Amino acid sequence: MQAFSFSAPRFTDEDEARELAEMTEEERLEVQQDLYGTHVELEETNDLRERLLEEMQTCLDAIPDDDKRVYLEACQVCPRIVTSESAPIRFLRCENYQPERAAQRLVKYWDYRKRVFQDNAFQRLRLEEGAMYPEDESILRWRHSEILPDDRNGRMVLSHDRSHFKLDKMNHPSVIRCVWYIIHLSLDQNEEYCRRGLVMLAPSQNTVPQHFSRKHIKILYTSLRDCLPVKCRAVHACHPTVVTDLMLPVIRQVMGRDLRRRWYKHCGSKGEVLQTLSEYGLEKENLPKELGGTWARSLEWIDEQKGLERARATEELEGEVP
Repeated sequence: MQAFSFSAPRFTDEDEARELAEMTEEERLEVQQDLYGTHVELEETNDLRERLLEEMQTCLDAIPDDDKRVYLEACQVCPRIVTSESAPIRFLRCENYQPERAAQRLVKYWDYRKRVFQDNAFQRLRLEEGAMYPEDESILRWRHSEILPDDRNGRMVLSHDRSHFKLDKMNHPSVIRCVWYIIHLSLDQNEEYCRRGLVMLAPSQNTVPQHFSRKHIKILYTSLRDCLPVKCRAVHACHPTVVTDLMLPVIRQVMGRDLRRRWYKHCGSKGEVLQTLSEYGLEKENLPKELGGTWARSLEWIDEQKGLERARATEELEGEVP
């Protein structure tokens, strides 16, 4: 297992001060709205949607072929999957109806999908006979990454707890695939997440350096920040330890500016952290026990999902679904 590099590039206190000083008032307001879930969503009408989708296609066409090679390959190899799992409207909603940014995000989505899933990138995101690898189901059952109930503002909540990693079976690429998988499942269940966004919880009280890989942390945060069709509006790091604080400058370096500004550290007792999380729309009954919450979910959902995926695969073979 590769050790975490404490000597990797770091985001220093001087970098922090400079970055804060360079923020505009508009950016500061946007960050606060994202943290507290008060961002204003543009009203989507049929006319607006159709017009902006046309503009997005124009922006896609304008991107040089060499810069969208994987996207073009996907359109050729698996057009139905491109339509269903990376529908342009999702990226348009995610980017607040800005066609150029939506087009760029869609192209980067396929670049990273290829990086994350390798030779399986052009298969459907399924646990069996799809993009997921044979070992991914067992690693998904570690419960390192789970979708919790929505926050008070109807946003998706992703809990990513590295202390659930099994160090003797560590597989960082599989963990990233699992995150992509459960986010896609949630988007299929609720398209509104594309507009409302995602909030990430990072319980840290039981983590050790061996739980971290700088390379894969970068892939995770790049996926959330620039690729997946749901905007990460906040990252809440809960109960950091002395060790995680030592790693933090390296981690924040790879997070990128947008997520650094939306990152918040919660310290103190479980009661104190629950109180501050509540101020950001995250209630005790919807939080895992590691954070003092009461929410729990049976792993039976994985078997149920496999059954649904098998049924859909059969329908596809029989030509009953596109």
